[in-house]
Amino acid sequence: MKRAIVVTGLPASGKTTVARHLAAQLGYPLLDKDDFLEALYDKQLPETWGARRALSKISDAQFQEHASLLDRVVLVSHWRPTCGRQDTGTPTQWLRDRFPSLIEVYCKCSPETATTRFLSRTRHPGHRDQDRKPEDLAESLVQLSNGYPLNIGLLLTIDTETEFDLSGLADRVAVELGRSGV
Repeated sequence: MKRAIVVTGLPASGKTTVARHLAAQLGYPLLDKDDFLEALYDKQLPETWGARRALSKISDAQFQEHASLLDRVVLVSHWRPTCGRQDTGTPTQWLRDRFPSLIEVYCKCSPETATTRFLSRTRHPGHRDQDRKPEDLAESLVQLSNGYPLNIGLLLTIDTETEFDLSGLADRVAVELGRSGV
């Protein structure tokens, strides 16, 4: 049975750190949507938000296509929230179709913490983070916070508000994989 561990949460909530840890500990392949997106940025740096959105949609399709080829995988992305703006984030409706067994690992942190982390990190210039006004980002993350968790599968929550301990997370996921047959 195809299975996926889907790591969700606000931007800058610790999703990539958690996903990398889980993939390494469980021996699962990791697919990070940003890897696909940044490969596109390396070929064609977007000069506008519209161009960035177009590349994001292309990378969503590539991400989904690669995920579909795997029997088990850890997936991480900025996922489309369950409420609010529906023009942001990787769509999720395909996950249940392609992966009958899903575990959602939700990285829970406040919008304020996510904003602080977001503003202090450096990502590929194609993300256009430098164009974001801090107050607009903060407002956007407050709105997005109402759309998580996604409730797309068995839900495990990890508090990523402060320094978080990953030591037991892979064990929790492994137990659930065994318990639920996923």
